[in-house]
Amino acid sequence: MFSIKDLKELYTLFEDVDVGEIEFQQGELKVRMVSGGSKQKPAPVVTAQAPAPASQTPAAQSTSESSVPESSIKDVTSKWVGIFTRLNPKTKEAYVKLRDVVKKGDVIAHVRVLGHLQDVVCEFDGKVKEILVEEGQPVEYGQPLFRIEA
Repeated sequence: MFSIKDLKELYTLFEDVDVGEIEFQQGELKVRMVSGGSKQKPAPVVTAQAPAPASQTPAAQSTSESSVPESSIKDVTSKWVGIFTRLNPKTKEAYVKLRDVVKKGDVIAHVRVLGHLQDVVCEFDGKVKEILVEEGQPVEYGQPLFRIEA
């Protein structure tokens, strides 16, 4: 059962992230929040698939590991709205670091949702190429957290 404290935490998270709607269910109780629109920010523009501007220099383009084909880089995304943490609660050390080798099924981080840690599980074998989220940062559903070279 959701407590008032849980609902307040959920509301605070909802305000902190740019999500239009969120829904949680626990047993028979279902909580759904929809943005009222007055504070809603415009939808972010996704530029990752847009071609680079012609004015960009080749040197600037080569800074993002150009030796790796774009198709072999895969994102590990958040399945929850909550607070991101890379630290193992038992050891207080990061699950993974840059350039670590990971395997499908490895827990590589957590998202704290209503006080509970939800595992972020790597969905493929590879090497950690980029960590996209800082410790303690709010994350949204579907937000990329890691880039893995498969």
